[in-house]
Amino acid sequence: MGNVYHRIGQLTTEKADANYMAAIAVPKAKALVLTATYGGQVRQGYQILTDIGNSKVAAAAVMPLLISSVKEGLEFEMISLEDAVRQARDARDSLKPDFTELIAAGSSQATRAKPFADYAAQNGASLYRISSRISQEEDLTKADINALVGAVYDMLRKEKGATARLKEEIRDYIRTRKVDEQVLKLLSEMMPQFSRPPEYDTLTARIASLNSKIQETASTLKRLESGQASNDEAGLAALTHALFAMKQGQVVPEEVEIVGVRIQVEQEIQKILGARYGSHFLAKVAETLAGGSNKKALAPYELADAINGPDDVQAPYLQPQRLAHMASALIRTLDTIVVAYFISDEQQSYKAADVRSSLLLSALLPENPAIRKLYPPEAVAVQGQPELSKQISERTAEAFKTGLMAGLAAKKLGMDGMLNKRSLDALVSLLDNLMPVVPMPIYELGGIGRMLPVLGPQIEKLDAELSSLHEQLTQIEESLSKASGAMSEPQRKQYKTGFEKYNPLAMKQRRLVDRYNSMITRAEKIPEELQARFGVDIEATASWNDSIVAEAAAEIVKLFGGEFAFVKPVIERRKDLELKLQGANAEIGQANDKQAVTL
Repeated sequence: MGNVYHRIGQLTTEKADANYMAAIAVPKAKALVLTATYGGQVRQGYQILTDIGNSKVAAAAVMPLLISSVKEGLEFEMISLEDAVRQARDARDSLKPDFTELIAAGSSQATRAKPFADYAAQNGASLYRISSRISQEEDLTKADINALVGAVYDMLRKEKGATARLKEEIRDYIRTRKVDEQVLKLLSEMMPQFSRPPEYDTLTARIASLNSKIQETASTLKRLESGQASNDEAGLAALTHALFAMKQGQVVPEEVEIVGVRIQVEQEIQKILGARYGSHFLAKVAETLAGGSNKKALAPYELADAINGPDDVQAPYLQPQRLAHMASALIRTLDTIVVAYFISDEQQSYKAADVRSSLLLSALLPENPAIRKLYPPEAVAVQGQPELSKQISERTAEAFKTGLMAGLAAKKLGMDGMLNKRSLDALVSLLDNLMPVVPMPIYELGGIGRMLPVLGPQIEKLDAELSSLHEQLTQIEESLSKASGAMSEPQRKQYKTGFEKYNPLAMKQRRLVDRYNSMITRAEKIPEELQARFGVDIEATASWNDSIVAEAAAEIVKLFGGEFAFVKPVIERRKDLELKLQGANAEIGQANDKQAVTL
């Protein structure tokens, strides 16, 4: 099969043989459960175990992603901080006293100066003339304002450590109504009616703290965006050391400094690669590609033993044999449902031909690689009637989408309260994700079993045609030999036509025979391969009885949830459906000499 490599985000794994044994998370499972499959089967969205590759190469590849991840986090933090500042300001503003009458356009100097004159008088200052003018609402002279502000400032400097800047702000406020936060705070302390609750100062302190963090975060972002990180050799060396420690399963430095920014390296690496399990990461695959990659940042984790699973990862492990059994149970469930629907749908022309349930099932998952292996299109189609096959498939797919299939099948199986469109959608989705994880040779073997009966008659038909042509050519040659004369024009045309037909037919027959023989050879090798690589006993996988059905159904519910409780009763009703089919097919056979549907 050649080599493959996986793309994980913007990183890639080293190339590996397509048949390497990947440790993969069972898709759609309610909790993490690992199993094994071929690396070449890993599809987009699947999660596999990976390791750090060459530490130095990995560090060079990871650093820009690390910086981008940190920047993204900081940008989100900036948004959160700015939002927190807005909320704190709104909350503080709701607590702010109403100073409108003191700073309104119509307020007088006397109104603005009164709180300061009262404060000075309460603290022993003798400002009788100024206080008299204020009480009579007279404007203060420049000398009056300077005297008042000077007296207040001396008291505030001794009592509160006020600065000269506050002195100027008080003077500006009395003269011009220009006011800032410090003056308002001072007024609220001087005048009981304007006092502020303790929460106001708490919010003010919080706003200052948040603004400080915003400035610090902005500074950090600026350093990360400067482009200096790409030339930070010390940062690259520290990151290389941290990745090497991860690769060896050792203690990782809590932080790595890049361009002066301290980064929690392990936390950020896990954001990029996925959950960490010792020296391994559970990473989501973006794409599996053929060939090899020169970037060796990651290395695919290869299982040494598919029966027991990884011995250094603390996670439940599901043997491929058990997974194959569950997939088979789900296929049987869906197969039974599509047949129950098909024989109930009056618009399906099933009486006109031999229709296989595999054709119906394939119509629901036409692009699934496992379905195409298990049910080769040329093997499941209505033989000799491609248009009818297409019509049946399209009708079946439409019935699934609209919910008609679920409704008719539920009624036929007597499961109206348990089987519906939602449960059928879940079943098809689970199969679509689960089947490609099961080792593909299991399905390949089933597909071969379906193809051989199709190829055999084709080969026999070609053999008969070739034998007939050969006999005709031989007769012409013998007649010429006996006559010892020239070939007549009719004989020449007959011989030429026969000869021209013979070679293409012989070549087609040879290709079919080679294909047939290669399938038989492959079918003989698959059971041995599955047993050796995955511990899968193909005969055990194909065998079914009541206890196996119950066990598989219980495991499905345990692994994927109670929504699949309908699996067991559907499979149990399969026998009754087969009996009904036998009766229906017998009646149809008498009328049309055709079998309606085959399970």
